[in-house]
Amino acid sequence: MIRTVADSGDFRYAFTVDGTVTRDTSNGDDSAETNNDSISDNGDGTYTVTGRTGNGYGDSYHYLGSLSNWSGDVDESYYTLYCDGTEIQPSDIS
Repeated sequence: MIRTVADSGDFRYAFTVDGTVTRDTSNGDDSAETNNDSISDNGDGTYTVTGRTGNGYGDSYHYLGSLSNWSGDVDESYYTLYCDGTEIQPSDIS
């Protein structure tokens, strides 16, 4: 899950999953949206997730496999990443 701080403004991000990934659309204010969050099949067993969130809201995904290639267009102090409920750092996603 990606959660932003209340005054973060608009935040765009991307990451890759080596495996499967789906949007979690039933997680309240931290649900991924169908209109500004997308999942693209790279054709090689990986998927690229791109999305937008901000202002205290978040996006959540379910995945099987490993994460890589994290990028976000704001300073890390404006958001928090969680994996299975545990806070992780962007540098943890190699």
